[in-house]
Amino acid sequence: MAVHARLRRILGAVTTLSLAFVLASPAHAANETIKGNNQKWHPKSVEISVGDKVTWKAIDTMHTVTAWKGDWTKNTTLSPGEKTSRTFNKKGTFRFRCTIHSSIVMGTCEGMCGKVKVT
Repeated sequence: MAVHARLRRILGAVTTLSLAFVLASPAHAANETIKGNNQKWHPKSVEISVGDKVTWKAIDTMHTVTAWKGDWTKNTTLSPGEKTSRTFNKKGTFRFRCTIHSSIVMGTCEGMCGKVKVT
């Protein structure tokens, strides 16, 4: 009988500690991957939450990940198979493009252009 009571106390303590750990742990951030292939981003647009990470990967040829609108900077050249990433820590819309496979015409990106919307 004493063993069962002791076991219940231990299990109760473990349950309390487990619940405290879950409540104290930050939410797991999501990761999105955007692939550069056939002169397009796949997907072209992603929507994430603050604290989430986006990874860009060049699949078929050399690409750049270049910020062109929004309050951010990025300009990374990727060879096939290479990746680059960024964790977005504030809300907003962050547009990017591949400078090799896109152009800006009258303020609009044409070609290999994409966006990250952070909510």
